[in-house]
Amino acid sequence: MTDRTQIIKLLILILAVIGLIAVLGFGVWGVAKVTKTLPFPAGAISRLASVISGITLTKERIAASNVVADPKAIISGETFTLEWQAPKNGSIGIYELEYACGGATLKLPTGEEILCNAPFNLWSKESTKLVATANNDAPVELPISINFITQGSNAPTKVGSVNVIVSPKEETPKAASVAPNAATLTPGQEKTSVKLVGGIVPTGGGAANLAVQIINVGIINEATGVFSHATSVNANQRAGIVFDVMNIGGVASQQWKFRAALPAAGGDYLSDAQDPIAAGAKIRYTIGFKDLTKTGENVAAITIDPPNQISDADRTNNTATTTIVRNY
Repeated sequence: MTDRTQIIKLLILILAVIGLIAVLGFGVWGVAKVTKTLPFPAGAISRLASVISGITLTKERIAASNVVADPKAIISGETFTLEWQAPKNGSIGIYELEYACGGATLKLPTGEEILCNAPFNLWSKESTKLVATANNDAPVELPISINFITQGSNAPTKVGSVNVIVSPKEETPKAASVAPNAATLTPGQEKTSVKLVGGIVPTGGGAANLAVQIINVGIINEATGVFSHATSVNANQRAGIVFDVMNIGGVASQQWKFRAALPAAGGDYLSDAQDPIAAGAKIRYTIGFKDLTKTGENVAAITIDPPNQISDADRTNNTATTTIVRNY
């Protein structure tokens, strides 16, 4: 009887193991079937990896403005036109211009300086010409605001704002000496096409055209979440990249995704589907990550619609790269 009981127990154990294997196999098969029905399963894996590696992402919609700059990107010392429109509802008043102190200064073509962090009276004009001068050797984004003050009131009402990219002037190489008897060549007028940082030029028409532009690199405060500019990060600091995705075409885009190839473990990040972007609108993202891959320079890349699934007029402006240095 003892042997018979042991044989029965052994058979029951074998059947239990077979049943467990069958259940596990069925579970794996079910997960595989469900995964095939999910869009972009790699995105889910990417987001899981991003959680493990501590990737963070914030975004803000940059609202359309009643203020327009033409051109939106200039070389230091060049003149640009600022225009604005605001429904005054019959009110009489004045416009004021303000800009923050920082990477560039403004003046009128007459040479009159416009002080930063101080309102400048534009009277009732709805356009003006300005000259911007860069204060350093790197391109800067200069935000300019226009306010309206109704007669009899001291409270300004914001009309809108615009960002102008001011790039430093390149040094002109010295001309080669000319032999006394040689004819002097008279150069023709040269027209320079100024581009935004990253090579993006607003088109303002045609089909939807998404473009990405790196705005800044630096570190993100772990306690406050505030981003600050820096070119390198130390141990235990969170690196951050600020980038804009804009629609420089003439019609709204479709839903889209982006991939961030970040120099960190699990740094291949694929976003969820993002809302369509209206023509002329842009979204600003700040993505953070820790534990950079290697000491020294690390390269990061942001790519819009990596699988080329949406209709986009120009694919050459869908990727932007930047570098950040690890100091540990």
